[in-house]
Amino acid sequence: EILSRLVSSHRPMTATELAETMGLHQSTVSRILGTLQGTGFVRKPDYHSFAPDYGLLTFARGAIHHFDLIQASEPLFRKEAPRCSPLCLSLATIWRSEVLYLIHQTPPAFFHIVPLNYHPVHLSSPGLRILLEYPEAEALHCLDESRRTMGWKRPTPKVPSTAREVLRTARALLDLDVLILEGWNSPTDMTAAIPIRSGGKIVAAGALYGERGSFPKDRVTALLQHLGREIEAGLLVLPRNVS
Repeated sequence: EILSRLVSSHRPMTATELAETMGLHQSTVSRILGTLQGTGFVRKPDYHSFAPDYGLLTFARGAIHHFDLIQASEPLFRKEAPRCSPLCLSLATIWRSEVLYLIHQTPPAFFHIVPLNYHPVHLSSPGLRILLEYPEAEALHCLDESRRTMGWKRPTPKVPSTAREVLRTARALLDLDVLILEGWNSPTDMTAAIPIRSGGKIVAAGALYGERGSFPKDRVTALLQHLGREIEAGLLVLPRNVS
């Protein structure tokens, strides 16, 4: 909880501030901060305050290898990138009402594994595609939490102003298991996503994004259906499934 609060804060925090917000004794928080500093997860940018340290990044880097979803998808994405060009590939999931892009391609073919960025759920085709599999109340809660933490930008008039309207619009655009959003984030963009399922549940969504008109819609749908099948088949043959 201390690490979470330090990471989400836009500035360093003192032990006193942390103790007050968490309802803990300052000596308890100070002891924990000392341990975290010793392991390289927090640092002291000044005499009184604490902030996340680089150890957290190496911690995350090591954890990547424990996710079969990434292991099954990354080689496939590299293989399929030329076939999908000029569109780019990404893989995302939702964690606690936040879209996490696990793999993200930067043109022409450079792949980031777990890029360090934030993306509002209502502007993300893989995020919305996953939500369409959720119960209505759970999907609305996720969108409301995303609004609370990241706002509700409407880069184009096509983006609805409410969570319920976003779900209704996305559901109407769904075709053959693929969600295609055209002119959503900009007048010239296109982004599309298909769910990735494992063990009978949705674990992520694969996506293509780029300029509108790069491929006809049926071609985009076929590419995503192929990627979805290949990733799901790859998950089945791995020795364990930590999705």
